Amino acid sequence: MCSFCRLDFQPDHDYAFSTETVIVGDGGGQIIYQIGNVVNTMGNKDCATATLALVFAKDRNKPPGVGETQFHFFFSNGICPFEPTFKVASVRERHIDYSTWITAKRLTHQENFDGQTLLDHVRHKAGDLFDHQALFIGVTKKRKCSVGMEKVKWITFQEFHEVLRGDEEYLYVNGLGIKNEDTFRFYMSDPDTALSSYKNVSEELKCLKHAYEDDTRNHTSHKKTILCGISFACCGRGEPFFGRANVDSLPFLENFPGVPFAGTFCAGEIGRMDSSSSNHEENCSTTARCCLHVFSTAYLVVSYTPPANTPLANLHL
Repeated sequence: MCSFCRLDFQPDHDYAFSTETVIVGDGGGQIIYQIGNVVNTMGNKDCATATLALVFAKDRNKPPGVGETQFHFFFSNGICPFEPTFKVASVRERHIDYSTWITAKRLTHQENFDGQTLLDHVRHKAGDLFDHQALFIGVTKKRKCSVGMEKVKWITFQEFHEVLRGDEEYLYVNGLGIKNEDTFRFYMSDPDTALSSYKNVSEELKCLKHAYEDDTRNHTSHKKTILCGISFACCGRGEPFFGRANVDSLPFLENFPGVPFAGTFCAGEIGRMDSSSSNHEENCSTTARCCLHVFSTAYLVVSYTPPANTPLANLHL
């Protein structure tokens, strides 16, 4: 999925699909696409398209002799949180530059904090990292949502907003959609967190590889195959961030050498995961779902399982 950066990945997209549906993509870019004979560029002022998606649907009535294609999601986090949790006390939105001005207070205090006070708090916690890394607030939002004719329901989700600056009046953040009483924590990009998470992804891919190898040994006519992989990485996760090149591609390339692999750098990584997964807990640290991430890498691995009792020589992908 690709969405234009000023519109973002809406919570309706998450709400509309079952929890088993995997969604990955670029949540902050432009893409050329064609409808009929007309070629458009997402983000063009003459183009009303907000989101483009390539959908793979499961055929519940597939004929015998057809194998199973599976999509495996892996996620590398690159931000670390800072306590405590704050509550938004006042909000001013500026559509002209797509920014929001806020003040906040602690959950157990009534005193409002201006932007400079909030930044001083994070600077004290982060130390020397404060001046060298990107800063965000992860806002937990509770909103009404419905799809089609369904009854309106309340959903809770988390969205990240980059911190632009702060002064003695407001904290200025990128993006819109923040309301009074929303809660948030500060998050900072962190190479150590990213390296630790990348190693976890590598181990998870190794487990997938071994599981497929074991299954193949036990079912010689039922060989599972890794077809390809794709990654969507934050544009800030490069050699300057990690201190060396190609870090985010290594988990796949080391575990599946020779298997096709592609990727792109993003300005907002779409990575929809099951809320019960360890990846979700690692990145969000809340019960709120999060689908549009920052300083992360989302991996999609595609595998194929042939139908049982089908000779390998007769398989056609």
